[in-house]
Amino acid sequence: MGSFLKKIRSVLTREVVLYVVFGVLTTLVNYVVFIGLDLLFGEHTVLWSGTLDLLVWRGTASVEFWTLANVVAFVVAVAFAFVTNRNIVFQAGASTGDRKKDRANLARQTVLFWGARLVSLLIEYGILYVLMDRLGVQDFYSKIASNVVVVVVNYFFSKFIIFATPRKDAADPAGG
Repeated sequence: MGSFLKKIRSVLTREVVLYVVFGVLTTLVNYVVFIGLDLLFGEHTVLWSGTLDLLVWRGTASVEFWTLANVVAFVVAVAFAFVTNRNIVFQAGASTGDRKKDRANLARQTVLFWGARLVSLLIEYGILYVLMDRLGVQDFYSKIASNVVVVVVNYFFSKFIIFATPRKDAADPAGG
Protein backbone atom coordinates (compact mmCIF):
# COMPACT_ATOMS: atom_id res chain seq x y z
CA MET A 1 0.00 0.00 0.00
CA GLY A 2 2.89 2.37 0.77
CA SER A 3 4.33 2.12 -2.75
CA PHE A 4 0.89 2.77 -4.22
CA LEU A 5 0.60 6.00 -2.20
CA LYS A 6 4.10 7.02 -3.28
CA LYS A 7 3.09 6.56 -6.93
CA ILE A 8 -0.05 8.65 -6.38
CA ARG A 9 1.99 11.39 -4.70
CA SER A 10 4.54 11.37 -7.52
CA VAL A 11 1.75 11.94 -10.05
CA LEU A 12 -0.23 14.45 -7.99
CA THR A 13 2.36 17.20 -8.00
CA ARG A 14 1.52 20.80 -7.09
CA GLU A 15 1.39 21.60 -10.81
CA VAL A 16 -1.03 18.78 -11.64
CA VAL A 17 -3.32 19.62 -8.73
CA LEU A 18 -3.37 23.31 -9.70
CA TYR A 19 -3.93 22.38 -13.36
CA VAL A 20 -6.94 20.28 -12.35
CA VAL A 21 -8.34 22.99 -10.05
CA PHE A 22 -8.00 25.73 -12.65
CA GLY A 23 -9.11 23.33 -15.37
CA VAL A 24 -12.32 22.73 -13.45
CA LEU A 25 -12.78 26.49 -13.04
CA THR A 26 -12.06 27.04 -16.75
CA THR A 27 -14.55 24.32 -17.64
CA LEU A 28 -17.09 25.94 -15.32
CA VAL A 29 -16.56 29.29 -17.08
CA ASN A 30 -16.99 27.53 -20.44
CA TYR A 31 -20.18 25.74 -19.32
CA VAL A 32 -21.74 28.82 -17.73
CA VAL A 33 -21.23 30.86 -20.89
CA PHE A 34 -22.30 28.01 -23.23
CA ILE A 35 -25.41 26.99 -21.29
CA GLY A 36 -26.30 30.61 -20.51
CA LEU A 37 -26.28 31.47 -24.21
CA ASP A 38 -28.13 28.25 -25.01
CA LEU A 39 -30.86 29.13 -22.51
CA LEU A 40 -30.99 32.75 -23.64
CA PHE A 41 -31.29 32.04 -27.36
CA GLY A 42 -32.53 28.45 -27.56
CA GLU A 43 -30.36 25.41 -28.09
CA HIS A 44 -31.76 24.58 -31.55
CA THR A 45 -31.99 28.09 -33.00
CA VAL A 46 -30.86 28.08 -36.62
CA LEU A 47 -28.49 30.97 -37.43
CA TRP A 48 -28.18 30.24 -41.13
CA SER A 49 -29.71 27.81 -43.55
CA GLY A 50 -29.13 27.60 -47.26
CA THR A 51 -27.50 25.90 -50.21
CA LEU A 52 -23.76 25.37 -50.44
CA ASP A 53 -21.77 24.83 -53.61
CA LEU A 54 -18.39 23.31 -52.83
CA LEU A 55 -16.49 22.30 -55.96
CA VAL A 56 -18.44 19.23 -57.13
CA TRP A 57 -20.81 19.01 -54.15
CA ARG A 58 -24.02 20.94 -53.80
CA GLY A 59 -26.26 20.54 -50.82
CA THR A 60 -28.27 22.24 -48.16
CA ALA A 61 -26.77 23.09 -44.82
CA SER A 62 -27.62 24.96 -41.68
CA VAL A 63 -25.69 26.40 -38.79
CA GLU A 64 -27.28 26.03 -35.37
CA PHE A 65 -26.79 28.50 -32.53
CA TRP A 66 -24.74 26.08 -30.43
CA THR A 67 -21.79 26.63 -32.78
CA LEU A 68 -21.69 30.37 -32.00
CA ALA A 69 -22.36 29.80 -28.29
CA ASN A 70 -19.45 27.38 -28.20
CA VAL A 71 -17.07 29.90 -29.82
CA VAL A 72 -18.00 32.60 -27.29
CA ALA A 73 -17.63 30.13 -24.41
CA PHE A 74 -14.30 29.02 -25.84
CA VAL A 75 -12.86 32.55 -26.10
CA VAL A 76 -13.87 33.51 -22.56
CA ALA A 77 -12.59 30.24 -21.09
CA VAL A 78 -9.28 30.34 -22.98
CA ALA A 79 -8.57 33.88 -21.82
CA PHE A 80 -9.19 32.77 -18.23
CA ALA A 81 -7.07 29.62 -18.72
CA PHE A 82 -4.14 31.53 -20.21
CA VAL A 83 -3.89 33.91 -17.27
CA THR A 84 -4.20 31.18 -14.63
CA ASN A 85 -1.98 28.64 -16.41
CA ARG A 86 0.78 31.15 -17.14
CA ASN A 87 0.85 32.86 -13.77
CA ILE A 88 -0.28 30.24 -11.25
CA VAL A 89 -0.07 26.68 -12.60
CA PHE A 90 3.16 26.74 -14.61
CA GLN A 91 4.54 29.97 -13.09
CA ALA A 92 5.84 31.02 -16.48
CA GLY A 93 5.00 34.71 -16.17
CA ALA A 94 7.88 35.76 -13.95
CA SER A 95 9.84 38.80 -15.04
CA THR A 96 13.48 38.32 -16.02
CA GLY A 97 14.23 42.02 -15.69
CA ASP A 98 14.69 42.29 -19.46
CA ARG A 99 11.50 43.97 -20.75
CA LYS A 100 12.18 43.08 -24.37
CA LYS A 101 12.80 39.42 -23.53
CA ASP A 102 9.73 39.32 -21.24
CA ARG A 103 7.49 40.79 -23.96
CA ALA A 104 8.85 38.34 -26.54
CA ASN A 105 8.24 35.45 -24.14
CA LEU A 106 4.69 36.64 -23.41
CA ALA A 107 4.00 36.99 -27.15
CA ARG A 108 5.40 33.51 -27.86
CA GLN A 109 3.37 31.95 -25.05
CA THR A 110 0.21 33.78 -26.12
CA VAL A 111 0.49 32.68 -29.75
CA LEU A 112 1.32 29.09 -28.82
CA PHE A 113 -1.44 28.93 -26.21
CA TRP A 114 -4.13 30.23 -28.54
CA GLY A 115 -2.84 28.06 -31.41
CA ALA A 116 -2.93 24.96 -29.22
CA ARG A 117 -6.40 25.86 -28.01
CA LEU A 118 -7.59 26.29 -31.60
CA VAL A 119 -6.42 22.74 -32.27
CA SER A 120 -8.36 21.72 -29.14
CA LEU A 121 -11.40 23.59 -30.41
CA LEU A 122 -11.30 21.64 -33.68
CA ILE A 123 -11.09 18.42 -31.69
CA GLU A 124 -13.99 19.57 -29.52
CA TYR A 125 -16.12 20.54 -32.53
CA GLY A 126 -15.47 17.16 -34.10
CA ILE A 127 -16.60 15.39 -30.95
CA LEU A 128 -19.63 17.69 -30.46
CA TYR A 129 -20.68 17.30 -34.10
CA VAL A 130 -20.57 13.52 -33.92
CA LEU A 131 -22.26 13.27 -30.52
CA MET A 132 -24.91 16.00 -30.93
CA ASP A 133 -25.68 16.21 -34.62
CA ARG A 134 -25.08 12.61 -35.65
CA LEU A 135 -25.85 10.56 -32.53
CA GLY A 136 -28.39 12.88 -30.87
CA VAL A 137 -26.64 13.02 -27.49
CA GLN A 138 -27.83 15.91 -25.29
CA ASP A 139 -25.70 19.09 -25.44
CA PHE A 140 -24.54 18.97 -21.81
CA TYR A 141 -23.35 15.35 -21.94
CA SER A 142 -21.63 15.98 -25.26
CA LYS A 143 -19.72 18.87 -23.69
CA ILE A 144 -18.60 16.67 -20.80
CA ALA A 145 -17.29 13.98 -23.14
CA SER A 146 -15.46 16.48 -25.34
CA ASN A 147 -13.93 18.23 -22.32
CA VAL A 148 -12.34 15.04 -21.02
CA VAL A 149 -10.37 14.67 -24.26
CA VAL A 150 -9.60 18.38 -24.55
CA VAL A 151 -8.26 18.72 -20.98
CA VAL A 152 -5.73 15.95 -21.51
CA VAL A 153 -4.58 17.36 -24.86
CA ASN A 154 -4.30 20.88 -23.42
CA TYR A 155 -2.20 19.74 -20.47
CA PHE A 156 0.38 18.19 -22.76
CA PHE A 157 0.49 21.27 -24.99
CA SER A 158 0.93 23.55 -21.96
CA LYS A 159 3.40 21.39 -20.04
CA PHE A 160 5.70 20.36 -22.85
CA ILE A 161 5.43 23.17 -25.42
CA ILE A 162 3.89 26.45 -24.30
CA PHE A 163 5.14 26.89 -20.74
CA ALA A 164 8.04 24.44 -20.82
CA THR A 165 11.02 25.76 -18.93
CA PRO A 166 14.21 25.73 -20.99
CA ARG A 167 16.66 23.06 -19.92
CA LYS A 168 19.76 24.49 -18.29
CA ASP A 169 22.12 22.56 -20.53
CA ALA A 170 20.28 23.88 -23.62
CA ALA A 171 20.22 27.48 -22.38
CA ASP A 172 23.74 27.54 -20.97
CA PRO A 173 26.36 25.20 -22.44
CA ALA A 174 28.45 25.60 -19.26
CA GLY A 175 25.56 24.14 -17.22
CA GLY A 176 25.39 27.06 -14.80
